[in-house]
Amino acid sequence: MTLYRPAHVRPIAAGSPVSWHWEDRDPVAAYEPGDEVVASRLGPLARRAQLALGVAIGEWIVFTLDELDSDTWLRDYLEAAWLGTVHFSCCPYMEFADEEWTGPVRGPLHLTMMLLNDALHFEGAEPAENAAWLSTLAQLIVPRDAGYLAWRDAVLDRLERSFPAVPEDEEDVEFDWQAAEPLVPRECFDLSTPFDAADSAELVRRRFAEVDWEANAFMSTPEERQEAGVVVPVLETPSAE
Repeated sequence: MTLYRPAHVRPIAAGSPVSWHWEDRDPVAAYEPGDEVVASRLGPLARRAQLALGVAIGEWIVFTLDELDSDTWLRDYLEAAWLGTVHFSCCPYMEFADEEWTGPVRGPLHLTMMLLNDALHFEGAEPAENAAWLSTLAQLIVPRDAGYLAWRDAVLDRLERSFPAVPEDEEDVEFDWQAAEPLVPRECFDLSTPFDAADSAELVRRRFAEVDWEANAFMSTPEERQEAGVVVPVLETPSAE
């Protein structure tokens, strides 16, 4: 299943001139400083909520540029990244060839994938910080009349209501936040429909069932996860009550 474009994102028309400044030799200027609103409000929330907002902001960037660079693998990576918010093993670490990703369109797309990749896999990464960087980048790329800031504030409201941080027992050396925290589905970021966090597990389970794992090169296979000894709880069939 190819990831569909969210209804709240309108792509810039093909052939349109870009309105932002971009320097391949200094991409940091495009995402720093990070969006303080995102950093301050997202930091106290569950780590999985931080990762999920990063992917949702990544969608704003990728789909805004969709008609300027319609490389379909970008959608594939986002689809894999959503599953990576459930368990890192579902979206293995990737390395991207920098020389293939230059210019004011492909440069920001490359940066988006790198920031998501690092949030998922870099030891010591703070996903809220990566999401804040992505939000700064989105404000550079997304047209000002597209409603990004209103969407950002509204989804932060949703996340604050539904996904507070899960207390961690510092003495529990086996604590696994990926097992302890609630799931955050893509549907949480669609403001056109009501959202109930109680439906999260079922929505994520449904997405896993619909995915064509073999067709997406950015996703791990069940065999790879089994070999690594990884169990993704959401893939287990719920017991009947």
